[in-house]
Amino acid sequence: MNKWFSYKFQDEDDHTVMVRGKERLENEIASGKFKQRLEISCFYDSDEADFLPNEEVLSDLDLLEYDLEKELSKGTKSILALSFTGARRRVWYVYTEDVRSAIFSINMAIAPEVELQIIHEPDENWEFYKKFYHSK
Repeated sequence: MNKWFSYKFQDEDDHTVMVRGKERLENEIASGKFKQRLEISCFYDSDEADFLPNEEVLSDLDLLEYDLEKELSKGTKSILALSFTGARRRVWYVYTEDVRSAIFSINMAIAPEVELQIIHEPDENWEFYKKFYHSK
């Protein structure tokens, strides 16, 4: 089981963002199999001045993340590598070798009534992950 690193930073709009990322993914990166990155956003309402979720919303987001990671871990084609919380959204970054399989896992893990925004981009060398891993 992987350990996670975590820290906070200020985004370009000066909002506090909490980032969590998996440690020790060198073997997965070196394998060259996980060349595609999915950015999965789940938006939430926040009355907080810093746009962070309240405890109830945070608990719901953590449960969604747990279910997502559990479903993705059933196979070997996708890795939940990063999780960002702030600016009224939780964003999960999944590296995958099979986008179709990853989308299927996302649909199995998260109920249809939960609105998600999913963006797919190639990231063969995990540059996005490395940027945040090296900032820890």
